[in-house]
Amino acid sequence: QTLWRHRVRIRKRTSGVDHAGARRCWPNDPSLTSAKHAASSPKCMTTLFISDLHIAPSVPHVLKSLRRLISRETPHADALYILGDLVEAWVGDDDDSQTAMELREVLSSAVQNCPVYVMHGNRDFLFGEKLVVDTGIHLIDDPHVITLNEQNVLLSHGDEYCTRDKAYQHVRSIIRSTDWKT
Repeated sequence: QTLWRHRVRIRKRTSGVDHAGARRCWPNDPSLTSAKHAASSPKCMTTLFISDLHIAPSVPHVLKSLRRLISRETPHADALYILGDLVEAWVGDDDDSQTAMELREVLSSAVQNCPVYVMHGNRDFLFGEKLVVDTGIHLIDDPHVITLNEQNVLLSHGDEYCTRDKAYQHVRSIIRSTDWKT
């Protein structure tokens, strides 16, 4: 399980907003959640990144941890990025298993708090338009560039960079094709 959290302090200027003082921190960092800090500091913008959770029925604690992260962190976040392999396997958006239904519920609750951007990984490449409609998430391409603290940041699941694994790259090119998914 991976969680990165990026906070950017915002200082207001007469000409608008100045992005300065990028700070990386862990969830519940006491220096950022104390009453003294909140009263004396400018608003913090928070972007959350998670990847490779591999949610599956055999590891229910992972979905429970995601639910806890969503409830604790997304109300204060500006965005949540899920960078692939959210699930161990996704057989399609028509999956009505208990785990798939719970995952839809968790993603829907996150979207109520902040935008949720999901990138396909090598396990969940069949996330599709029905999941988008059901939950309100946004599917993003791999790779994808965002701007944080006036810096361009490249986001990627990373499996396309396993260039020496020719067999995997061949399979990847087939299963990621539009023809194969339909």
